Amino acid sequence: MLCLFERYDQASFDLLRSLKLAGIECPVVVVQDDGYLAPDVESPYSYFTGDLEAPEGYPLYFNRIQVPHLWEIRSSNTSGEVLDMGQKRANIYYRQPTHERRVRAVEWLDLNGAVRTADIYNRKGRLFAQITYDNAQQAIHTCYFDQNGVVVIMENHLTGDILLTLGEKQHIFKSKQEFVAFYIRYRGYQTERVVYNSLATPFLVAYDLEPRDGSAQDILFWQEEIGEELPGNMVALLQSQTRHTKISVQDKRVFEKLVALAPADAQQKIYNVGYIYQYQRLNNLNPEALILTNSDQIEQIETLLTSLPKVHFHIGAITEMSSKLMDLNKYGNVSLYPNIQPSKVKELYTKCDIYLDINISDEILNACRQAFENNMLILSFDATCHNRRFIAPSHIYNPENVEEMIGLIRQVLAAPEQMEKALATQKEVANQASLEQYQSIF
Repeated sequence: MLCLFERYDQASFDLLRSLKLAGIECPVVVVQDDGYLAPDVESPYSYFTGDLEAPEGYPLYFNRIQVPHLWEIRSSNTSGEVLDMGQKRANIYYRQPTHERRVRAVEWLDLNGAVRTADIYNRKGRLFAQITYDNAQQAIHTCYFDQNGVVVIMENHLTGDILLTLGEKQHIFKSKQEFVAFYIRYRGYQTERVVYNSLATPFLVAYDLEPRDGSAQDILFWQEEIGEELPGNMVALLQSQTRHTKISVQDKRVFEKLVALAPADAQQKIYNVGYIYQYQRLNNLNPEALILTNSDQIEQIETLLTSLPKVHFHIGAITEMSSKLMDLNKYGNVSLYPNIQPSKVKELYTKCDIYLDINISDEILNACRQAFENNMLILSFDATCHNRRFIAPSHIYNPENVEEMIGLIRQVLAAPEQMEKALATQKEVANQASLEQYQSIF
């Protein structure tokens, strides 16, 4: 069996973790490699450049970028730049969370400010690839380097061709599909069952692979929305006579719509299987609430503080706090943490049992997901909700109805059965699945 993903994003991570928790192990290949794949995930690029076998290292910190003498590197918590006598010569982009300043890419600019090349760094701090741009700022080609800095893969974005240098031989592929299929055969992976989550390259690769015994049993985990008709590739896989495919839809609402669109003879091939989450702990009904913010705009915070004197509020920020936020120290039931450290964030996630997603502006530190996986009850407002996947609609309030939020907090802290009911609703919205569901589809 083989898992084949288009990219290693949050949805792929969730699916892979669910498979592992269900006891389903297999090689995992990703088509698009940004250099930051997990150690147990591979790609043709990480393999042929030698990164799979290379020693572990550390991401490149922003001040270790090599620049000409007297050029200056400046950085904020979100991005950086390289200056030559005040003129910008490069943009620096970081991985999330950006305040850690782990370099993802450096775009080098010409004297007119146009991007000419982009250096891509991987999680081991190595120059992994370089993208070249034309005068219209369109990517022309990408070179991938081995451990000695030699180009081993050249990808032409204008023609779609990929050139692979393997030992003394060069291989030319007309598409990414051909390249990935070659890699899978080269590695000798079994393809009687391919698990994938995209109808792009993974589907095309799986569709062209010839099963050794003449028949395959694939599974498509559908993690997207669905339009008013089935995608053409989905129709093709449902009709294939050599690669029989089940479709596991991970969102219940999308599942119901997809079943309604599918032909009657294909509906039995469509399942609703969500995600298996790895909860870190139980909810202990502690009257402690956590808020993580990158601004001093926190919806209805003073009303919450004064209405819930028995609840202690912990407010953390990864930067300094403004005087407006520091003024909240006048309330006895609040603790403020400017420049909060990761160890303190971890401690608060184990201490608090309510997370308030009420900060205006961006979410930081993947807060809602972390709160969800720590079995915290998550409450929010319409205008501040950052991740509806982990928050029940009934737990998202109009700011003018803040008293309803206050009432629920009092209710769940006073009665364990009410907290259990609220958490069950939250998990249902997040499409929680069971081990049995995963094992049955396989």
